[in-house]
Amino acid sequence: MIRTKILAAIVVWVSACGSMGQTLAGPPADEARAVVLALSEPLSELERQFFDDAADGQLDHFDLLAAAMVAAGAESSDQIALYRRKLDDRAKELNRLLDAPADSLDRIEAVFHFLHERMLRGGYRLEATDIRIALDRGQFNCVSATVLFNYLACRSGLHAVGLETTGHALSRVYLQERSIDVETTCPSWFQLKSDPQKQREAVESALGAAGPRGGPFREVSPIELAGMIYYNRGVDHLATKQFREAAAANAKALRLDPASKTARGNLVATLNNWAIIEGASQRYPEAVSLLKQGLAIDPEFETLQQNYVHVHHQWSLSHCYRGDFAAAAALLQQASAEQPHLPQWRQMSCDIYRRWARSKFDARDIDGAFARFDEARTVLGALPELLTIEEEEIAAWGRELASARQTAAAVAVFQKGLARLPSAVRLSRDLDYYVGRNRTIEVEPAPGEGLLGGISPVSLSP
Repeated sequence: MIRTKILAAIVVWVSACGSMGQTLAGPPADEARAVVLALSEPLSELERQFFDDAADGQLDHFDLLAAAMVAAGAESSDQIALYRRKLDDRAKELNRLLDAPADSLDRIEAVFHFLHERMLRGGYRLEATDIRIALDRGQFNCVSATVLFNYLACRSGLHAVGLETTGHALSRVYLQERSIDVETTCPSWFQLKSDPQKQREAVESALGAAGPRGGPFREVSPIELAGMIYYNRGVDHLATKQFREAAAANAKALRLDPASKTARGNLVATLNNWAIIEGASQRYPEAVSLLKQGLAIDPEFETLQQNYVHVHHQWSLSHCYRGDFAAAAALLQQASAEQPHLPQWRQMSCDIYRRWARSKFDARDIDGAFARFDEARTVLGALPELLTIEEEEIAAWGRELASARQTAAAVAVFQKGLARLPSAVRLSRDLDYYVGRNRTIEVEPAPGEGLLGGISPVSLSP
């Protein structure tokens, strides 16, 4: 099968995440291309030659076999030549046995049966994407079986192309008046050609849980087949948490096949899961960088957006725990500027200013606390929730003073609060209560009567 996605870790930071099978939004082309290019580097010298050859969408110096071997990790041209001799010997053997007309179903069946009876005798293996494994051990999956069938078919005078559907690959052979789709992983495919239902059951039996999940077929070129090998390798790397290697493999797949939703989804999943690990280790800058790269590739993917918010939340809190509230506020301002459409920034920023003001109250710096509320309004605007937060924090601090038998100080806090928030019912009620408990306290004049000059009242919204 096509190794599509491993997403177990993708729910770590979100309560409910979308399936990676969702439609991926089209990214801004230039930014996405730059990210994919950077993630795919460095290329080996052999890969460099292959990617240069594939750049125009056509292969002039590499054929299907060479492309598949480079994608599977072949280390040298000599190694490719060795396996080419092995496969060419098989092709010559096949052609000596062929007696069916060139443009016929019989010839397709002959190639297919030769492949399974003489070559692929080691059985289906999910991880057997590498052509070398197929040629050495006879083990195969849908990608390696499709590559080998197409190579032999073309050497036998047939016109074969690859097909991709969700989680699966197969072949299509064009005859003069029709086309034939070939399930290359199912040895009994043609024996059951008169019974489509049994064909489907045979494919499901051969592939087990890795079977195809339906969806439309997409014809793929030799270059795009090589891309499928790369993203299968990426899934293998992701399964063992080799995130850098997984990202590189999926980026190479996407370079070869920019239309591949599977390659793009796998790359996004890799960057997301890698960011989860970095964030859990409190390497917040690295986590944010990875999520930014994912959002450049798919800016509308909800899981990335939620995790981007989450890591900024954790990072900003880490600044608060160290007492660096200014850094926390600046971090969220920058994040909001970069992803302004995400609604959580406002609430998170309000929380940072609440914590900052509270720290000032705890230090008995009332004016400093009020200055933080003023800064919050300057940065975030006149948000109703900021006024509510300010009233709550002033009331909480005044009550704390009162509970410590510092009633006079508490009354002074309530008075200063009402000078800023004249419509604050809670502060007015608390002031009346504590003044009533201690009649010896002189109530300060209301704003505008000569005291607390220079403090501008801020009205609470109804």
